[in-house]
Amino acid sequence: MVGLNTLVLIIYLALTFLIAGWGFKVTKSSEDYWVAGRSLGVIVSVGTYFATLVSSWSVLGATGYFYNMGWAGYWQFGGTILTSVFAAVWFGAKLRSTGYVSLPDILAARYYSNTVRVLTGALILVACIMFLTVQALGAGVILNQITGISQNVGIVIGVVIFLIFTVTGGMHSVAWTDFAQAIIILAGVLGAVIIGLNKIGGFGAMHLELAAKHPVWLDPYAGGKMGLLMIINWFVIWGVGNLGTPQFMSRFLACKDIKVVRLSQGITAFCFAAFYFLIGIMGGLAKIYYPGIKDSSMVGPTFVTGMLPPVIAAIIMSALMAAAMSTASSVLLVAATTFARDFYQCAFKKEVSDKQLVFMSRLITVIISIAALFFALMKISTIFWLQPNMVATMGASIGTALVAGFAWKRANKEGAIASISAGIIVTTLWFALKLQGTTGLHPVIPGTLAAIIFMIVVSLLTQKPPEEVINEFFPEKV
Repeated sequence: MVGLNTLVLIIYLALTFLIAGWGFKVTKSSEDYWVAGRSLGVIVSVGTYFATLVSSWSVLGATGYFYNMGWAGYWQFGGTILTSVFAAVWFGAKLRSTGYVSLPDILAARYYSNTVRVLTGALILVACIMFLTVQALGAGVILNQITGISQNVGIVIGVVIFLIFTVTGGMHSVAWTDFAQAIIILAGVLGAVIIGLNKIGGFGAMHLELAAKHPVWLDPYAGGKMGLLMIINWFVIWGVGNLGTPQFMSRFLACKDIKVVRLSQGITAFCFAAFYFLIGIMGGLAKIYYPGIKDSSMVGPTFVTGMLPPVIAAIIMSALMAAAMSTASSVLLVAATTFARDFYQCAFKKEVSDKQLVFMSRLITVIISIAALFFALMKISTIFWLQPNMVATMGASIGTALVAGFAWKRANKEGAIASISAGIIVTTLWFALKLQGTTGLHPVIPGTLAAIIFMIVVSLLTQKPPEEVINEFFPEKV
């Protein structure tokens, strides 16, 4: 007999695949598939950005992080909120105003170089495999909790679900499903918090209990574990890292216009602030009721399934799957766009029809999915650390090149190639040599500093960008 959790999940997945079917019908061109025909309004843009960033890691890993660090864990998410503020004020509008369909597309035009396109495109494809691996690992944990199947079987099923959904629908279905999933995620987490607080006697009662049993949990610096240097690290990891992460930034390219970008990101910043506050409460309640959990990725599922009524728990567990599915579909879509547009069409100089581009986009989603499935089954890293590692590398290299390209007219092709290379090399070496342990600096900080230095020095030592490039990207100065 099918259990309640499984039944709710099946119903949820059936509804999302109905949306995917609609997306398949309305997708008539590569631009429809990649950026939803640039048709997204404010509310859907808020939902798709929020749901894409709030991955299964955010619910599994972040709940566990609050569980272990207490309210000091909130410092980690300041950079994410600042990214949305930065996008609302300046950066998002700059990206949307270009009219291109991918980050390598923008960078290749700004730095008039196919080398830049290939370099950033290759990094994005590798990163997409890692990002999808994280979501596959999350799906394995979630499906294990929902249905009782092994985590490896859950990983396989999760990847198949991600793949079918993305191949059929493209950005239209991804964006609208993200919107629905954002509501489910927020409602699910809010419901869990309300029920949990009601059981213990309220927000104040939770804090009194924590003060008595786990006083360090209330310390904003976690008893010294969250020092100033770590706070700076977290702000830079997400504040800089998100700027170079294509599944987030590509959302701006699908917005209807610049006004939609600005307004949606302003709203999103408030949504993130509220969401992570709720996740912190979940972590605190779990600390009280389940103080001995060793695997931090199991804190969220343990709290949901152990404390809440079966129907509510089933809905919330489906919300966890929704989080994984939202991010995974976005990652696959980025990989598809990068390969079809930036490699197959532009770098390889292929004369292809629009129909062929859509076909190549769908084909690469299959290949990326198989690669991610392999790495997930090998369990090459923990859910928590795999994603920040890649985000740091993307932010130091691609993020620096994007910001410099919009902020500094003198930034040129040679500077961009040197900067992106330096960002990749320094962050990778910092990780590989485990220098964070001896210096206290997360790799994103030296990686970003190296990228900035190389961008400035090399650009100043070489020729200025062509006038037509300046006119395209700095039209207000013409």
